[in-house]
Amino acid sequence: MGGIFSGRWQNHRRRRTVEGSLALDFDKLLRAFRKAGSEFEDGAEATINFGDVLSVSLRASLSPVEHGGAIFDGLLSLSYAFEGREASYGLLLSSRTPNYGGRRYFVHCMVQRPDGTTCLRRASKLYLPRSGGETFFACRECHRLSYKSVQEHDKRVDELVRNLRKLEYYASSFPPPSKYPTKLFLAFKALKKLEEKEPALDLLDRM
Repeated sequence: MGGIFSGRWQNHRRRRTVEGSLALDFDKLLRAFRKAGSEFEDGAEATINFGDVLSVSLRASLSPVEHGGAIFDGLLSLSYAFEGREASYGLLLSSRTPNYGGRRYFVHCMVQRPDGTTCLRRASKLYLPRSGGETFFACRECHRLSYKSVQEHDKRVDELVRNLRKLEYYASSFPPPSKYPTKLFLAFKALKKLEEKEPALDLLDRM
């Protein structure tokens, strides 16, 4: 049997997005500890809120922890209820010393992979998708999250950007042939993309 982080990580038909997920940002987490009246230190407790959606209780333990033969700098314990599902677990911590001094902490993704190993990817942010019935914060790769901008990317637009003759043909297709109802829309998107490089009017003068 798998651990609390094991599950159907590879079975999502549609990739969910970072923008559609709750992000456990370590910088925001540190601000939550300061708001609670303490620095991020051993035994410190705090609560981090995600609007009216989720409230997470946090507790830091900065004693060395061994996992899989490696030594980590501590454990961040999380406790919350998300969409009726209770969750209580720990995220391993590691740290480094930046050139400007102080100490920079990172969390590690604790998802158990199908082969029984733990992800342990170091991150400054972990995510909890708001769809798909997930319960635990994990890295972008384990939750198979994409960025909205990537999903909206259209290779057909790139082709028009590279081929101005084809762009001219698409832009002049009015009314658009019933077989290609999206030609004008693609031409518009291509012109908008090209406009970032040069004024659209200058571009049209050259077509």
